[in-house]
Amino acid sequence: MFTSLKIERIGNDRLGHQPAWVKRVTGIAPHKLLEEYIDGNADYSQSNSVGSRGVFVYYMLQEGSIYHVSAPTNFKHHDTYFCRVENEEIIRMEFNEVISALTKRKPKRRLVDLDTGEVLDA
Repeated sequence: MFTSLKIERIGNDRLGHQPAWVKRVTGIAPHKLLEEYIDGNADYSQSNSVGSRGVFVYYMLQEGSIYHVSAPTNFKHHDTYFCRVENEEIIRMEFNEVISALTKRKPKRRLVDLDTGEVLDA
């Protein structure tokens, strides 16, 4: 299940304003998080003449994943946070919650009988 996150792109990257971004947290490594940028779809229908306000970017967030978000609140400040999707609702997370959730995830393991190839434990 996916949920849409709407962020207004404020300012112009070429003039030194920080761009909005969303990254999916894919894992944890020593001293850092493993993240990958996800693309959004821009909507210019409410944009001003120079595109510095009113451009909205929509990101599709998948339930079960953790995201790192940076959304501008004005030309100088950003709201940077972690979140997850639960029951189609975006829920903010603290950094320690992210670390806890990532360390609890374990890959699914299956026991297979090497002689017959039968899965013993799924």
